[in-house]
Amino acid sequence: MNRRVTLFFCQRPETAGGAVWTPPITTPLLAEVLKDQGWTVSLVDARLVDGACEGDEQLVAASVDAICRTAPAVVGFSFLSPSAKLAEQIAVSLRERLPEVPLLAGGVHCTVAPHRYTRPYAAIVRGEGEEVIGDLCETLLRDPSPSNQVIVRSSAPDLNQSQPVLSPAWPPYDRVTAEANPKSAYLEIGRGCAFRCSFCEIAVKENFPAFRRTRHRDTVLEEATRLHREFGVDFFIVTDSIATTAPGFRETFSSLAGVLEGCSIMLNSATPVLDEATARTIGSWQGPVSVWLGLESASPRVGKRELGSKWQPSSVEKALHLCEVEQIDVGLNCIFGFADEDDADRQATLELLDRAAIAYPNPNILSPLPGTPLYQTYLERALLRDPDDLSVWPVNRILEQGMQGPVLDVDYPSVIEAYSTALETRGPSRRSPSDAGWNSWSRN
Repeated sequence: MNRRVTLFFCQRPETAGGAVWTPPITTPLLAEVLKDQGWTVSLVDARLVDGACEGDEQLVAASVDAICRTAPAVVGFSFLSPSAKLAEQIAVSLRERLPEVPLLAGGVHCTVAPHRYTRPYAAIVRGEGEEVIGDLCETLLRDPSPSNQVIVRSSAPDLNQSQPVLSPAWPPYDRVTAEANPKSAYLEIGRGCAFRCSFCEIAVKENFPAFRRTRHRDTVLEEATRLHREFGVDFFIVTDSIATTAPGFRETFSSLAGVLEGCSIMLNSATPVLDEATARTIGSWQGPVSVWLGLESASPRVGKRELGSKWQPSSVEKALHLCEVEQIDVGLNCIFGFADEDDADRQATLELLDRAAIAYPNPNILSPLPGTPLYQTYLERALLRDPDDLSVWPVNRILEQGMQGPVLDVDYPSVIEAYSTALETRGPSRRSPSDAGWNSWSRN
């Protein structure tokens, strides 16, 4: 019996010159799970197929060709909401080529909006897929065309039992890592976030658990050590929504520092949970280190409305001070383009960026995503230009659309001006990469 599963990561190339900066965790993780259960697994990434940068029509055709070459018995799609429509187009085309092969889909989009752009799939996974994907593939092998679409709600797996995930060991990511400079990898310490920011897809706790689960420290350490020694990875990106809230974070981070000296690492935190002991632990890293804080807005009016309990103005100054004391570079995430936002709101954020001399200002223009409280609010208020358009609206697209964006009645000329100003309001790095013997990271 053919027991070949192809896992397809659907996303457009990140840039024309760099289709993939960092190999993903999701499909290699599921590939490891399936391999342990006796499946033969192939990975295909839409960003890496021939002609991926030549437009969606070519991307669809090339992705289907690449999947067909793997001779799959089952195909699993993984995608975020901005790629949901593209994934559906590829899935429809693939069903025409391989009508007997069942398709399943998972990822954040399928968790929060399982009925949006998911017509071609025989099965949908809502939640984390490790514990259900093997059984689901077995079910689809027995019944490739169920009379009704199967929607499986996965329980949160016990991360303490997880195994090391080595994305560069899997084609096509072996080539990505071999050619990269610097060589980067995602590293997961744990999962879960208690905050309920209105614009975030993990804000609805019925979809994503609030409680923090942590991978075993020895597993994280083994994974990082092997990525560094076997594949030459020298830049680690901790993917946790708020890494510093992981139980045992300080012990795990200190252990990593002992084996990754000179490597660069970046992680997310939030100003209310960055305390002195945690900052001291992060500051002891021997190499470039940055903490990325979700400020989103320095405006009290916007902050209280969109961040809920995460909005704690006094904690912002404290967190920035702790990072200054420990010589930690700060990345400050901010969002412009909320409905009802005005110049005073935007100026409050710009003033903070300027005063704090942030090393990595990271402005974004709001693109409401389905499954978030913000999207639902804007939908009910008839503020969405096109509720079925889930794609991201970067600056160039807003300019091409005559200063129109995804949210109606927003002053987009002022939004773009604030966005551009924020990008340019950059302070010096506290951890000079040249002093650490590491190439400067210039992807911001």
